[in-house]
Amino acid sequence: MERALAAYKAFRSSKALITFTVAYAVFTDQFLFAAIIPVAPFSLHTQIGIPEDKVQFWTAILLAVFGIAAFVTSVPWGWYTDRSTSRRMPFTIGLLILLGATFMLWFGNHIVAQVIGRLLQGFSSTVVWTTGLAVLVDTVGHGQIGEYMGYVGIALNVGSLIAPLLGGVMYQSAGFNAVFGMIVGVVVLDILLRFVMKEKSLVAEEDLVTESSDEVDLEAGKAERKTSVITVRPVRTDTMESIVDPGTASPRRLSGRTMSFPSRRPSDAPASPLAAVIQSWRATGITTSDCPLQAVEEKSSGDSTSRGDSLFSGDIIPSPEGSNGDLRASLHRYSLQPRPQHPPSKVPRILRLLCSTRMTVTLWSVLVLAGTFSGFQATLPLFVSSTFHWNATGGGLVFLPLSAPALVGPAVGKLQDRFAGSGRWFAFAGFAVLSVALILLRLVEHNNTGQKALLIVLLTLIGSCMPLALEPLFGETIYGADQIDLADREAGIVREGGAGSYGQANALFNMAWAGGCALGPVLAGTMIDHVG
Repeated sequence: MERALAAYKAFRSSKALITFTVAYAVFTDQFLFAAIIPVAPFSLHTQIGIPEDKVQFWTAILLAVFGIAAFVTSVPWGWYTDRSTSRRMPFTIGLLILLGATFMLWFGNHIVAQVIGRLLQGFSSTVVWTTGLAVLVDTVGHGQIGEYMGYVGIALNVGSLIAPLLGGVMYQSAGFNAVFGMIVGVVVLDILLRFVMKEKSLVAEEDLVTESSDEVDLEAGKAERKTSVITVRPVRTDTMESIVDPGTASPRRLSGRTMSFPSRRPSDAPASPLAAVIQSWRATGITTSDCPLQAVEEKSSGDSTSRGDSLFSGDIIPSPEGSNGDLRASLHRYSLQPRPQHPPSKVPRILRLLCSTRMTVTLWSVLVLAGTFSGFQATLPLFVSSTFHWNATGGGLVFLPLSAPALVGPAVGKLQDRFAGSGRWFAFAGFAVLSVALILLRLVEHNNTGQKALLIVLLTLIGSCMPLALEPLFGETIYGADQIDLADREAGIVREGGAGSYGQANALFNMAWAGGCALGPVLAGTMIDHVG
């Protein structure tokens, strides 16, 4: 029974379940948004009574409201996520917002209720893309985020692909209530997953590593027991739960473990508390090569007390040369250093992120990517209907070549994680192919088999740009947050709250994505109306 309970607890906080939960939350968010798109033009007229000549106007307004809500709420929610001691509470609040949006859109019989429902839906999207992705980063670590973002990309594209098809089919076959019955079923599973999932908890506030040793007063001949205490500040178990020897694959776990130092004779008594720690690790089979500590300059015996106090009053923080590279390599550069206390930085982290040229370029790229693909959602069904005379089913299936390449997202992310610095080249290749394919779309003008085949090939090339660019762009967002946090740690700046800058970095990512989703359909529709 105890083994089964332990296995269940381990499953709740496993990488697989947390990744699936976050990916499914993204799928639910996209499903709720996209399933209503083919239904809205009919339901606005039949359920709410909007005149037919005003349906197109209000459809555009509702889509814009969603993007505006996601854009406006991103930064405040990112700030709250970073200040929260746990990701669970923000994620749970997101459930209430999601339920409110669903029922408001279902039972709201006035256009104001529909606008409020879309506002709540945009807020819910912010929770998923800000808190959910922060949970994912906390769980898988930096070294694998590219690969696991590939799974999120699959969920995003699957939701975009199947939701309009299922929404249209359910509306035609069973009516308006059946569409929302299906949506509620998807949301209920999302709720269950979020409650079953258990966030990787923080390591205990203070791990006390004690040494009980006999210190003999050589002059008086008396033995005195002395306890040395090392205070280790909390770190997340997913990022520092084990230390791995670079030459081996076997981890030696240290987190959550109390090591007592055996009593020694005065002849073998360690010269300093730091030496006691290293000596105890050696006694338990852990060598300094497993966890190298940066050498600490010994001071004279006259100030040994003050040296010991200052040495262990700080946190375990990375040495300056450990600011880049793989997480495992960074762990091997961790050192015990005194932490000077400085006042909190007066410049908000969100502004420090925006002042980074690298982050600005990343956010612009995200906006362009989101705007391009959302523009296809607004224009492609109308184009194939007018050019090839395809019906609603054909207009839905034409998105398959745009979405299918997302299946290679995890492989692209894994390559990005494996080869440092390769992300920018993947993104460059993605945008280069995207530019050429978009220009070649002008060749599709006539209704024949060759033109249809050309369209499918070009859409496949365009769809392949999403996994090539999305994973590296998200990795750049996380890198920007890491640089801000690392600079604060090295400066010894006192930080309020708990989880660093991931929430606010993800908020900027979500703002750029929401801005692209709001601008893409408007710009694409305007271009078609004026220049074709």
